[in-house]
Amino acid sequence: MRRRPPDRLRPRRALQCRLLTVVLAAGVLTACGVSSTATDVGQNPVRIAAAASLADVLQDLEPLWREGHERPWELNLAGSNVLARQIEAASTADLFLSADARWVESLVAAGRVAADDHRTLFGNRLVLVTRRDAALAIDAPLDLVGASYRHLAVADPVAVPAGRYARAQLEAISAPGREAEDAPRSLWQVVEQRIVPTLDVRAALGLVASDPEIVGLVYRTDALGSKTVAIRHVFEPVVPIRYFAALVAEGDRPAAQSVLEFLDSPRAREVVRRHGFEVGDAGSAAR
Repeated sequence: MRRRPPDRLRPRRALQCRLLTVVLAAGVLTACGVSSTATDVGQNPVRIAAAASLADVLQDLEPLWREGHERPWELNLAGSNVLARQIEAASTADLFLSADARWVESLVAAGRVAADDHRTLFGNRLVLVTRRDAALAIDAPLDLVGASYRHLAVADPVAVPAGRYARAQLEAISAPGREAEDAPRSLWQVVEQRIVPTLDVRAALGLVASDPEIVGLVYRTDALGSKTVAIRHVFEPVVPIRYFAALVAEGDRPAAQSVLEFLDSPRAREVVRRHGFEVGDAGSAAR
């Protein structure tokens, strides 16, 4: 007979099961994000490896692209770190859209992207979110110190851009000590034990949407696209959040360049703004 796990382990295992469900659901959405027109007879798709947080805006942009171009898009949506490793291993894309410069620069170092073939696209912001029906007294970052939430969902702070931005944001905020003589600590240090790292920012958003006692740090654009979560606070970024586009050296460079020109068009930029991204420095160097 199998022994039941100790009571103290059951909540943790339940959370792990919920997180697995969210990750699997995100995987289904990613699979659905591959263009339905990618198998059109005689039309090779333009392969775009894009950060998961770009899913909604790219899916809205593709119909506009198809009005003036015959070739469909094939979208591979995941964390920028996962996509960069895929491209480094097998050059699996024509165009890479990353949520930060780090993973583009890793591909430059690996010879998969030329040093002058990447540029800034647009910007974003981090927000603190809860489920809309959550009864949590959280309206500012420091409320995370004493509020009665169970977990803080954040994309993997080691590898995923959204998680790295989140960690930098919380490390820049000083949290009060419990006693007057306590050494000052960052907000990150205070809440670290409650953090649940996720596969990407969409998985963090899904975890918040699944439980009114879970708080999350996600991109503003993801939160605006959700009917389930509410934005409690918008951060002033301590590190600028920028998306970068890179032409993959062994990909179809003319096709990738055409997509970049389209993304820089006034019509496309209007859609990008409507989704909550900040537009204004497209075309600048990725430095």
